[in-house]
Amino acid sequence: MHLLHIAREALTNGAKHARASAVTVRVTRDNSRVQLEVQDNGVGFDVEAASAASGQGLRNIVERAQRLHGEVTIDSAPARGTRLVVRVPSDASAQARTSRQDFGSTIGLGALASEE
Repeated sequence: MHLLHIAREALTNGAKHARASAVTVRVTRDNSRVQLEVQDNGVGFDVEAASAASGQGLRNIVERAQRLHGEVTIDSAPARGTRLVVRVPSDASAQARTSRQDFGSTIGLGALASEE
């Protein structure tokens, strides 16, 4: 559930703050980890300044990833869009079922923004 909430927070950020017209969401799983990648074509931001700010969005993402013993990488800069990558260990039952699975989707954010 934590990965779902992280993806939802990243999509909300893309709709509310980034003014992105599209976001790509990709989930990849192999024998040792699950990786969630959310990339938008929005306005981007200064990661260091945002990390120091009082907002909860990025802090919640990092805390949720840490609960899963994972790590978060954010690549963004003004006028360049944002790429968020969360890597968490795979569980043993998921490893037994498959060696690798990929899922990805690109969506427009107009509908998401209107739902908020």
